[in-house]
Amino acid sequence: MNINAINRVLGFLSLIALAPLLIFSQTGQKQTISSAIPVFTVIPYEDATGLLIVPVTIEGKTYRFLFDTGAFTAIAPELDSILQLKKEGQINFVDANNIAGSASFIDLKDIAVGSLKFFNKRTALFASPLFKCLGIEGVLGNDLLSNYIVMIDPVKKQITITDQLNKLTFSRNKAAGSPVTLTQQKSPFIDTRLTHETTGAFVTVFDTGFRGFYQVSRLFAADPEMSSYFRVLDSGRIKGSNSLSVYDQNIETLETHYRMLLPELHIGNARFLDVPVQSMDKPYNALGVELLKYGACILDNKNKKFYFLPDKTTINMGDGEWPVSLGLSDDNLIITYVWDPKLRSQLEIGDQILAIGNHSYDGNNFCDLLTRIPFPDNADSEAITIKDQKGNIRKVILKKEDYD
Repeated sequence: MNINAINRVLGFLSLIALAPLLIFSQTGQKQTISSAIPVFTVIPYEDATGLLIVPVTIEGKTYRFLFDTGAFTAIAPELDSILQLKKEGQINFVDANNIAGSASFIDLKDIAVGSLKFFNKRTALFASPLFKCLGIEGVLGNDLLSNYIVMIDPVKKQITITDQLNKLTFSRNKAAGSPVTLTQQKSPFIDTRLTHETTGAFVTVFDTGFRGFYQVSRLFAADPEMSSYFRVLDSGRIKGSNSLSVYDQNIETLETHYRMLLPELHIGNARFLDVPVQSMDKPYNALGVELLKYGACILDNKNKKFYFLPDKTTINMGDGEWPVSLGLSDDNLIITYVWDPKLRSQLEIGDQILAIGNHSYDGNNFCDLLTRIPFPDNADSEAITIKDQKGNIRKVILKKEDYD
């Protein structure tokens, strides 16, 4: 099992299973056809520790899919064995860790999301531990919905899909629309701003498969021209990658990463203050599903706009961060970096974590990290039990740090 550092020091784990570089290697893809015009359908979603699990119907039977706007629609091999579909060819793609790979693709005769039906939809087929861990049969990507308008309502836990923006109830005066650019895979990139000025606009993927709030590319963080927009609080060589690979490949490396503070982050008319972030091993910045803690959103693929509907327009996020980064090595939970200098005499990179609070990490930790947040949101301190590299076992108290 490769090392996968948690995507933020709060402990959220990135779930970008398919990067926005996935392309079809075959020509002549069949046309996806929808039978519902005009379109208006509402589906419920299950909140699986921050991730959105939705019902998707294939050939008359309903399955559980992860709704992931940063991914391409895909099914698990177990579902393929039930459907007994013919493999039509190969898809080449690059995953979140820039690891190139390929997967088979099949053509689904019919697939439905609510009352919205598609026919002869080309879909990826690949094996990944993500499916088993989350108890899902597939991934619903934005490619299936790229001609439609998608509203996510975290209060009602509903996703509305339509082709008419005026069918949705929201105030356009209070929700400034940000431009949307769709990649070849149909992943949506939107404009976010790190200042109130329009010159501070940065293109960011809106990725509902990313469990965190905001992440910054390591190359972006290291660019000296960007230093006027954020403060680098610390940097260090972190053991491992900050995101999951769809492959079981060893990517144990030492890369310089940055812990940063964004004084301002503007999304539509909402202003987030003192946003803590850690750099990630991706070539782009990402806005994750944690945005839904602060309001609803509308991804208008049809008209290439993104609307955030905040519960309040100013949100202060400077409530401290945990002082370590975590990851996996051979399915053991380990410390990948110690950000607090005061703790470096007690903790080292590579120390194994046996327990956080009363929760033990003694097996199947890959799935555990996908389905459970290591540090509770409402906790200000937590005891961890570690085994150092000499075999000594002891407890250490961790406290959230104030960036100021």
